[in-house]
Amino acid sequence: MRFVVLFLVLLFPCLPAAAAQVAQKPEPGWIEPLPIPKPSTDRLDEARNGVLYLVYDTQIRWQGEVRQTYRRIAMKVLNRAGLETAASLLRDFDPRSETLTATRLNVIRDGKTISHLGSIEPQVYRRETQLDRGIIDGTLTAHFEIPDVRVGDVVDVGFLWSRTPLFAGATRAGELRIGFSVPVVDARVILDWPNEWPFHVSVWHPEEMTHRTVTERGVTQQVWERGDLPVRRAEKRVPAWYPNRAGLRYSANDSWEPVEAALHAYYSRDEALPESWQKKVEAIRAASSDPADRAIAALRLVQREIRYVGVEIGRSGYFAQPPAEVIANGFGDCKGKAVLLETVLHRLGLPAGVALAAVDTGQGLAKEPPGADLFDHMITWTRVAGRLYWMDPTAQFEGGTLANAVTPDYGYVLRVGRDAPGKLEKLVRPLSQTYAMTLFEDHHFSEAGDRIEVTTRYQGDAANIARSDWATRAVRDIRDQFLDYYRQYYPGITVAAPARGTDNREANTFEVHEHYLVPMKAIRDNDLLQHYPFVGPEIDKYYPDSLPAPRMAPLAQREPRSILHRVTVENAPIDFNPPKSLSLDNPAFSYSFDGTSSKGGYMALTWQFSSWKHWVPADLAQKVVRDARKMTHDLYFSWDLSKTKAKKATPAKATP
Repeated sequence: MRFVVLFLVLLFPCLPAAAAQVAQKPEPGWIEPLPIPKPSTDRLDEARNGVLYLVYDTQIRWQGEVRQTYRRIAMKVLNRAGLETAASLLRDFDPRSETLTATRLNVIRDGKTISHLGSIEPQVYRRETQLDRGIIDGTLTAHFEIPDVRVGDVVDVGFLWSRTPLFAGATRAGELRIGFSVPVVDARVILDWPNEWPFHVSVWHPEEMTHRTVTERGVTQQVWERGDLPVRRAEKRVPAWYPNRAGLRYSANDSWEPVEAALHAYYSRDEALPESWQKKVEAIRAASSDPADRAIAALRLVQREIRYVGVEIGRSGYFAQPPAEVIANGFGDCKGKAVLLETVLHRLGLPAGVALAAVDTGQGLAKEPPGADLFDHMITWTRVAGRLYWMDPTAQFEGGTLANAVTPDYGYVLRVGRDAPGKLEKLVRPLSQTYAMTLFEDHHFSEAGDRIEVTTRYQGDAANIARSDWATRAVRDIRDQFLDYYRQYYPGITVAAPARGTDNREANTFEVHEHYLVPMKAIRDNDLLQHYPFVGPEIDKYYPDSLPAPRMAPLAQREPRSILHRVTVENAPIDFNPPKSLSLDNPAFSYSFDGTSSKGGYMALTWQFSSWKHWVPADLAQKVVRDARKMTHDLYFSWDLSKTKAKKATPAKATP
């Protein structure tokens, strides 16, 4: 479920056995028909890629715990560009828990319907589309190629997925879209919800749809329809959990207890360790009697010695491989590594367990009806001296002791198994562990030119990122990147000594030292003498220049961070008149700028920036962006060094 690129090619040209799993049968009798509508001129004008979607219909019913999902799509081919989109159909399914049935393969031409159901043999591929994230999920793709599709045709197709739950209640929750980034003339969602199940729903953008219910034969039919409406403008810079389009999430649960209960027994088992790892555990025990030292040593052991490969095939999507199997393979997915770490911690006498997490959307979990499908990751917890610690054994290049190691920033998590409270818990990352960067840029003028010494200190999450950067990239590329940054402001700059990184793993700090010289000849030849720049932190990219009004969605910002950036100048040929100070505080960030100077060509410019939230409410977004514009005005200044009299700075954009 995270971060490691796996260099495998799992694209098989055709899987005959899997192709036999894709049936072709007429639609079952419970499907409610939906007439194909006539498009309006407005929708035709919004169409993209040569097609207009006329119908997008989703109908779901349950047979016991088996969820049957029917989806029908009808699209009109408007021009040559739409032929490939309309004629090439790709449908994914999980062969270990799902069957796929084609129920409608029609081409409508001049009012006549041509059915290809049963006459097209699908090609089935295993594409593994998540390999860039290190995930193998086993999903298969059925490819149907509709013959003889022409401009003006309506391609009208329907498919039925039947999913068997992998554990109790797994099919009783899900989410559906009814609004899209392309126009759809008529969209509908029907849930035939069993009356014996509680029904909980969260509807996104309800103003775009109508809703009605019909109760009959043991089910309550929940129907949402979105008619001939324009495409909703998707707002930018929104949190990952925020639904930008109309849709809904449904669940039979209003608490997280049933979700935890379904997985409790599996994640409460005592797991065995092979003898080779029992020796590693004893080595940790012998090295220290401090539980905190033992806990962090266990985490580093699993991070260091077990590679991450996300195997999410069938049951492996929810159930961990046993530690002995993970150790024998030398790799494991997040669940396998989490359970292995839990087992090591138990052997060391520490309470421990595992928790489900959502890497990108965890900040918004508390807003939605419960379901295991909301999670895509697993981490480990332990308790030392009464305090709960959260650990991610899939992470790499982490530093720190148990006291200062960075807490995973996944929002809400759900513990499963031992000591699980049956409710969401919020991961709180202390300010001391957030992304923190301190940069000191010192300029010393002499007859040789401007000698620039830069020391950047990364702490907390920033140290982990910097450590990873220096471990995975070519050092020369890193040095070139640093040099290119200064070249844009100081043409002719030279490297006085190569940049180097210094790692203090235990303190979780990482320092980078850079050394440059801007020769006096380069200063004169490039007109720098009249416009010599001093530049602040690159925080102008954190926020958009403007936002369309009215803003309806929350405004996302980067993870909480703290930046101190100080430029000092010594022995310059002029005495400086520094810019005016500025201080800003709003719900998203605080910012300050201050400048001081003294005779003898000395000046200090100090920028400080701190943010403490992942997002801010929509009604405060405009104020945040206005403040951000004020902030960016103070990030770049230049002086005329040819004058002996003190001059005011010339503000400009951050990039000259």
